[in-house]
Amino acid sequence: MAESSLQSIPPGSATASIRFAHVDGAGIVFYPRYFELLARHFESLSYAAPIAINAEFRSPNRLGDRIDLILDKHSDERCWTVVGELDGVEHFRIAAAPLETTEFAADSPTLSAAGFRTPQEKVGRWQVDLRGDLTLARYYEMVNESVERWFENLLECRFSELFFERKTGIPTVRFVTRCSQLPAAGTVVEMGIMATRVGVKSLQLTSTLFGDGVALATSEQTIVFVDLNETQLRSVRIPADIRARIVRLGERET
Repeated sequence: MAESSLQSIPPGSATASIRFAHVDGAGIVFYPRYFELLARHFESLSYAAPIAINAEFRSPNRLGDRIDLILDKHSDERCWTVVGELDGVEHFRIAAAPLETTEFAADSPTLSAAGFRTPQEKVGRWQVDLRGDLTLARYYEMVNESVERWFENLLECRFSELFFERKTGIPTVRFVTRCSQLPAAGTVVEMGIMATRVGVKSLQLTSTLFGDGVALATSEQTIVFVDLNETQLRSVRIPADIRARIVRLGERET
């Protein structure tokens, strides 16, 4: 998208209906789908790297919800905030701003420091935008798959077991993402992931996307354990066996 087209974008709004394609196995919106909703309804916004993203998911959205999307443009056209409201109540807020690459490089994680590494894979053409770069939604899908692999391989608990047998969900409530570059189609990528904080009911994970061995994006993600047996999701303690496995991994407990 040409820079000149960005200059004419005013604050605006749209309404999005949550459909089956948007929800995960726990019946709530799969967080990469929020970024697809933004790209669909506000396609002229700048989603290009280098970019910093702060996202807060305050209340879950479910199948059938009609979400009001409210766009606020800032004085810098590369900065924007989209708030999602349901019946006048804020459910999520996603804000983006340009990232100084030098700021990212100052403390970029290294591949050797990653607590868990996913298998290498190539970015497919189906995962990229018109510029040929990985889209934000596909990036967050990679993050989610890494978390799933982390649970399965290190915590010995599959998501299917967690959702359908234990009736426990793990919605994300907060993302802090810094992305210096989104990899192009054909780039060999892998994800490093580790727990950085273990609470009573919540867990913070840090994931880093590496392209050809170089850190491209890192996300601090806070997830909360909830009881799926109730209509209103209620936070619960991290299951004792899962928490014990995290602690045994040598992660810091607080």
